[in-house]
Amino acid sequence: METPKWNTKLLSARNVYEPAEDTFLLLDALENDIENLMKINPHIILEIGPGSGIIIAALASVLKSRVQCFAIDINPDACIVTRNTAELNNVTVNNTKKYVEVLNGNLLKAFQLRESIDVIIFNPPYVRTVNIETFVEGISQSWAGGENGRKIIDDLLPVLSKAISLNGVFYLVAVSYNNIEDLFTQMKVFGFVGKILKSRQVPGELLYVLKFKKTTS
Repeated sequence: METPKWNTKLLSARNVYEPAEDTFLLLDALENDIENLMKINPHIILEIGPGSGIIIAALASVLKSRVQCFAIDINPDACIVTRNTAELNNVTVNNTKKYVEVLNGNLLKAFQLRESIDVIIFNPPYVRTVNIETFVEGISQSWAGGENGRKIIDDLLPVLSKAISLNGVFYLVAVSYNNIEDLFTQMKVFGFVGKILKSRQVPGELLYVLKFKKTTS
């Protein structure tokens, strides 16, 4: 997959998280796993918290003839940026079909949880913060994760099984202090089996991309 174009000036003006090491690790992991992803023949792909929008734009560029891509972000400015990134990479509209539909909302609350989403991708706010309630708007929403950086991740996990289709997959970015082993344990409780898809040491932290599938698939 080619790295999509994005508008750095727009990101700065809108106070939206610019692509960084975690973004590019996720992009590399998805590129390495694209054949496996295509084998499940996904019809609906959702990215939670797209920020700059380059991840969902990259997938839409590869899969646009066969899937509907959604991106949902709690930050309305990130929604504006994601739409712009889709436009820059020509994955917005073909005739009457939108390849990337951008929604302003929190996690999965805008969706009916009917096991209909084939792929969910989440690069969450994973940075440890003493009091997450102080980071309630703007760019801080993209990184503030509460104690152990798990607050937003743990909010999402219990509802995943109701959203993801039987053969669907979930890609999650995490950092070492998020307690990777416990994430696997918790996901097993919720009906998923997982593995480390890719990892990368960057200054100050060890990043992971985790991949989960339903144990019933």
